[in-house]
Amino acid sequence: MTGSKKIVGVNEKLFKMEVRVICKMMAPIGKYYWKHVTEEDKKPIFQKLQNEFDISITSAATRKTIDFTLSRRFTSWKHLCHMHYQKLGPAKARQTTPENINIDDWTCLCDHFESAEFKRQSVADKQNKGKQTYAHTTGGKSCSQRMFEIEKANHAATDATTENNDDSGEVENSSQPSAAVEEEPKELRVYAGTHKKLDGSWVNVQPEHNYKAPSDVRKAYLISEREKELEARLETSLADADKQRQEFEDKIKSQQDQIEKQEEEIRGHKVSIDAFQASQDSLKEYVESLAAKINGGNT
Repeated sequence: MTGSKKIVGVNEKLFKMEVRVICKMMAPIGKYYWKHVTEEDKKPIFQKLQNEFDISITSAATRKTIDFTLSRRFTSWKHLCHMHYQKLGPAKARQTTPENINIDDWTCLCDHFESAEFKRQSVADKQNKGKQTYAHTTGGKSCSQRMFEIEKANHAATDATTENNDDSGEVENSSQPSAAVEEEPKELRVYAGTHKKLDGSWVNVQPEHNYKAPSDVRKAYLISEREKELEARLETSLADADKQRQEFEDKIKSQQDQIEKQEEEIRGHKVSIDAFQASQDSLKEYVESLAAKINGGNT
């Protein structure tokens, strides 16, 4: 996970695939947009993800990242449903439900596709998409994940170089850059890789111009990206610190509850002891009174 809204890590692809499946199985079909899905609706979804992956949903940053991924997969699933509806046409589509959707829910979804609100939003989306002058070639993998993989590869290469130097007895010159680490910043490598075709040509002249911009422009871009990365890390650190604080407070409260419970038990035992002592005193008085009567009768 990251402090941004994108899933990052070695299991990024697997996690996103599982989120897609869970959305189909557990997301409420009657909610047409993710913003309408309540926290109560999300609770079992978050719990299932926590059970299947080593994540903690108590972290605000983690919940924010997962929620964003869920919203994207939820929208993608509804888009597939709409494509199914468009392919068959209104009349036939209503009689042919997609997988994992019952007829009643599908009928409501078809009504939504035919609503004025949906049609208005659909037209707006098409107009916005038409304003794009070029598209990236990154596919379903985010730029954050690509940079993560570059860093991971660089670390692995650096470790391998260090290990080889240790085996050969050579001492690496720290004043020289490591051959394992690319001189070009990873942000620019990702930018180039996501705006080029398979043959290596640029998708458009504009990204090529951006990539070959003067050094001061490139520097400003890198500073901006670094600031975003630091901001994301700071957000994650703050979220982790908040989690630790909450865990510490919960631990203190739990200990206080245990102390109060033990004190209550002690008070209960004291009441029992006092009652027993009173009973003993009463019994003693009775025995003494009985003995006095017996002794008085014998005289």
